[in-house]
Amino acid sequence: MPRVAATLEKLLDPAVLSPLLVVAGLIFLCGLNNILYTLAHNPREAPRIIPRIGPVPSRNLQSFSELAISLMGYLMIVGGCYILYTSGRYAHRRSALTYVLVAGVVLIALAALLLMSLYAQKVG
Repeated sequence: MPRVAATLEKLLDPAVLSPLLVVAGLIFLCGLNNILYTLAHNPREAPRIIPRIGPVPSRNLQSFSELAISLMGYLMIVGGCYILYTSGRYAHRRSALTYVLVAGVVLIALAALLLMSLYAQKVG
């Protein structure tokens, strides 16, 4: 029992729990994206399709590869936002600040293009 309590205490540490919650939220967001896609493009079949959302290849559903690619896009956006959020520590070095700001903006732009192209491929 003490071993379980120690493991649970380590898991509930904010340094461990925060990244796990971010990843779980992004996976949920990818699934929510699939539900919204189904509701927008095939609303009549939504009650029949939504319980089956998962790695099922179909035109009406999001496949596992689409889930992984959209998760990568959302992770890139979170990473770009984190880079921009932490760019304040480079305020004393202008060249480093410029590179960090450009890297964050480029990462967000590339992720947005990735998600838009994935949506365009899915819609047809």
